[in-house]
Amino acid sequence: MLFNEVVDTSARVAATGSRTAKVAALAETLARADGAELEIQAHYQSG
Repeated sequence: MLFNEVVDTSARVAATGSRTAKVAALAETLARADGAELEIQAHYQSG
């Protein structure tokens, strides 16, 4: 997974007020991550 995909997801989450849209964007990106990427991405996305 490329870092810009994580950044794009973060921007989509920040741009919406919809909790459903936030969860969907995060779930979509996390589902594409492999094991090593998943831990890093989870830390990045959680702030």
